[in-house]
Amino acid sequence: MHVGHIRSTIIGDAIARLLRFAGHRVVTDNHIGDWGTQFGKIIIGWKHHLDEANLERDPIGEMERLYKLVNAASENDEAVAEQARLETAKLQAGDADNRAIWERLRALSQSEFDRIYERLGVRFDVTLGESDYNDVLGEVVQELRKRSGARQRRRRDCAV
Repeated sequence: MHVGHIRSTIIGDAIARLLRFAGHRVVTDNHIGDWGTQFGKIIIGWKHHLDEANLERDPIGEMERLYKLVNAASENDEAVAEQARLETAKLQAGDADNRAIWERLRALSQSEFDRIYERLGVRFDVTLGESDYNDVLGEVVQELRKRSGARQRRRRDCAV
């Protein structure tokens, strides 16, 4: 969690408190970024470079180390970048091994988030991650295509 996350959390919490004070019913939602290629990278690191003793001692530090290691490698080697995309796709398709690693990553991260939120005095009514929408994403895309005529863009169609 970096300062940008904490800043938006504090701003959101302040707004929620003001609205509650003014008599409004407020439902706070903590949206967790728990899906995407960064997890494919950490999964590669976990499978090939994990230091269990360091994970036990400093879980966030170890996950950060793994991410930085594989991210640097992926910037210099397209094969590593492609492997990260494949590991991400396997995770999102429900691969049992990747899912187990991801669940442990998420639990360790959430534990640290909760410690910080407690220290800040911030509480949420709902906590959902990007992953919570994975099962309905296909339906949403189909509905958008149907309603708007949106077409599927291929990688080479995307502007950088």
